[in-house]
Order: sequence, then structure tokens, then C-alpha cells
Amino acid sequence: MRRREFLRAGSAVAWPLAARAQQTSEIPRFGFVYQGSQAAMALRIEAILSGLRVSGYAAPAQVEIMGRAAEGDPARIVPLVGEVIAKNVSVIMASGPLVLNASRSATRTIPVVAIDFETDPIASGVAATLARPGGNITGVFLDFPDFTAKWMEMLVESNPKLSRAAVLLIPTLDSCNWIRFGKPQER
Repeated sequence: MRRREFLRAGSAVAWPLAARAQQTSEIPRFGFVYQGSQAAMALRIEAILSGLRVSGYAAPAQVEIMGRAAEGDPARIVPLVGEVIAKNVSVIMASGPLVLNASRSATRTIPVVAIDFETDPIASGVAATLARPGGNITGVFLDFPDFTAKWMEMLVESNPKLSRAAVLLIPTLDSCNWIRFGKPQER
């Protein structure tokens, strides 16, 4: 009886050690493709690193970010996405619709975190639904019709005495839309 108890206790101690010994020492690699300039990308990478530090990760000891900037040239985006994928990245951070589409075309297995203020993820086919998007893409998308209405609804709920509200939206430099309680109106 004592031998069995000893073996049971010994295996309880040994299994966690064996599991720890099998872990890989590779640090996660993030691929960040930015369609703008190298200088602007550096600011964004610093913001990402700052967020990672708050979460307990220290770069480059615990995480590596491989940043690539297209310098405003759309033709460079697809090769840059291919370059970060070839570096065996754990995740791709895609800034903007061009990088998102290039990443989406290049991989269906590597997770893609998008920062895209110009694409409706449902209408463009990036996500099946908001509740169950499916696929390997997640992120921040701010251009879909129901979202603006929800903003207005939350604004009115948080301030019931609100009688007027306006949001200035500038999709291009030469046009402006006024939105009053979720209903677009040209001004």
C-alpha cells in the first residue's frame, strides 16, 4: 500500500516537471504591416509594445515585433505580408483595408488582428456575423451601419436630457456628413 501511495505522489510531482520541460523556448513573433511611413509605423509599434508591457510582456525578451512599412505604396503591401508570414509569425497585425485583404488572401491559419476603420466586416465578407465571425480575422472595425446607430442609442441612454447630437464624419477630405441620432443628413 505504501509503495502505491509513494508512486502516486511521485507522479503528481513529476508530471508538471515533464510538462514544463516540453515547452518550447521560442518567443512569439508578431508581424505588423503598415501601409504608411516607417516613422508613423514606429509610433504604432511603440504603442503596441506599451500595451504588451502593461500586460506583463517585455520586448524583445518575451515578444518580437517584425514591422514592415509600405511607405504609401500599395504595390508593396502583398510582398510585405508575404515577408512577415515567411518569418513564421504567430499573429499578423493588419493596419487598414489593403493590408487586411492582403493578409486574408495570404493565410487562413495565422490569426490576423485588424485595425480597419474603413471596412464593414460583414458586407465585405471578412466576418460571417458579429456574434460568430468565423475565420482567422478579428480586430477593430468601425465602419458598419448598425454601429453608428448603437453609438447614438448609448449616448441618449447615458444622457436622457440630450436633445441634439451631431457627429462629424469625414470619409474623404472633401466631404462631410452630419449624423443626427443615427440618421445621416447632408449639410
